[in-house]
Amino acid sequence: MLLNSKNNINKFDFNLYKNIFYSFGIKGLNIFIGLLLVPLTLNYLDNYNYGVWITLSSLVGWFGFFDIGLGHGLRNKLTEALAKEDIQLAQKYVSTTYGIIGIIIAILILFFLLFTFFVDWNILLNIDKTKIANIDLKYIILITYSTFCLSFMLRLITVVLTAHHKTAKAASIDLIGKLFVLIIIYILTKTSFSSLFLFSFLFSVVPAVILVMANFYFFNKNYQHLKPSFKKIDFTLYKDLMSLGLKFFFLQISAILIFETNIIVIGQLFGQEQVTVYNLGFKYFSIISMISAIVLTPYWSAFTEAWVKNDKLWIKKSIIKLNIVWILLVILALLMLYFDRSVFKIWFGEKVFISKKISILICIWLIIMAWNATYVSFFNGIGKVRVQMLIGIFAAITNIPLSVFFAKIYGIEGILYSNILLSTLTIFIYPIQYYYLINDKAKGLFNK
Repeated sequence: MLLNSKNNINKFDFNLYKNIFYSFGIKGLNIFIGLLLVPLTLNYLDNYNYGVWITLSSLVGWFGFFDIGLGHGLRNKLTEALAKEDIQLAQKYVSTTYGIIGIIIAILILFFLLFTFFVDWNILLNIDKTKIANIDLKYIILITYSTFCLSFMLRLITVVLTAHHKTAKAASIDLIGKLFVLIIIYILTKTSFSSLFLFSFLFSVVPAVILVMANFYFFNKNYQHLKPSFKKIDFTLYKDLMSLGLKFFFLQISAILIFETNIIVIGQLFGQEQVTVYNLGFKYFSIISMISAIVLTPYWSAFTEAWVKNDKLWIKKSIIKLNIVWILLVILALLMLYFDRSVFKIWFGEKVFISKKISILICIWLIIMAWNATYVSFFNGIGKVRVQMLIGIFAAITNIPLSVFFAKIYGIEGILYSNILLSTLTIFIYPIQYYYLINDKAKGLFNK
C-alpha cells in the first residue's frame, strides 16, 4: 500500500477515516431525525398505536432474511473482484444478485397476498380489534410488507457503494429517506387526523421511492460498468455467492430471533404499551450501536481487501484501534446512563416511563454487543463465520424460551437478562478465534 507523503497516512487508511468522518455527520443527522420522529409519531398516533407500529415493523423485518445472505455474499465477492480488477466478474455478481433476489421477492409477495387474508393478525399479535379492525390491520401489514420486500432488493445499491469503500454515500441514502419521512409526518400532525394506515403507508413507501432514485442515479452516473443487466445474469455464480451467503443467512436469522423477538414477546406478555417503553429505551441506548456501526461498516470491506492482499499488519493495527473505540463507547454509555432521566424528560416528557433498571440492562447488553461487533466485522470480512454462525443458532433457539421464562419471573427486565446472558457467550471466544486466525494458527472450526 502506498503512503501519503504529505501526512504519512496510508491512502487506504485515509479513505477509511474519511468515510468514517462523513458517516458520523450523516449518521448523526440520521439519529437526530430518528429522535425527532419519536415525539412526532407519539403525537400523531398514541402510545398504543405506536406500539402496534413497532410490532408490525419488527415482524416485517423478519422477512429480510429471505435474501438468504446474498446481500452480504455480494459485498464480499464484489470487493474481492474489484480488488483483483475483474470488472466483468464484478458486473456478473451484481446482476446475478439483483436477479435472484428479484425472483425471491416476486414469490414472497405472491405468497403473502394469498396468506395474509386467511390469518387473524389481531389474535396473532395481541392487538385489540376495537382499536384496529382486522381488515385495516391486514392492509397495513400488506403495504408495509410489500414495500419492505422491494426495498431489500433496491438496497443492494448500498452494497455496491460499500464495496467501493463509499459507506458515507450509502448512509446518505437512508438519511434522505428519513428526512422526507420527518417532513411528511410533521405535516400530517398539523393537517390530518390520526391514521395508522396513512402513517404506515408513507413511512414505508417514501424510503422505497428514494432507493429507486438512488439506483437510477448511481448506476447511470458512477457505476455504469456494474449496472445490472439481464444479459449479465449468470446463475452458475449462485453457488459462489451462496457458499458464503448461506452462512450469513443463518447469522441474519439468529440476529432477527434475538433482537426482533423481544418486541413480539413483550407485546404478547405485557401489551403494546410496554412495547413502546422497551422500544424507546432501546432506541436511546442504540446510539452506542449506531456509533459502533458507523466506525465498523467501512472496516468490513477493508478487512476483505486487506486479507486478499495478505496485509495482516494493517489488520492487527486496526483491531487495536477498534478496541480503543470500544473503550470510548463504554465511557459514552455510562454518561448516557447517568443523564437518561433528563434526556427522557426532554425527549418525550411524561408520556412514557422507563425504569432505571431497564436503562441499565439495555446499556449493559449493547456494550457487550459493541465489543463482539469489532471481531464480527473482521470475521465477516474474511468469511470465517462458522463459529459465529453456530453460536448464533444456539442463541436464537434458546432466546425465546429463556426470555419467556425470565419474563414471567422478572417482567420486561427478564427478557433483557436473557439477551445479556446469551451475548456473553462470545466475549472471550471471538478474541481467541481472531488471535488464531491472524497468526495463521487457526484449525478446524476456527478456520471456517
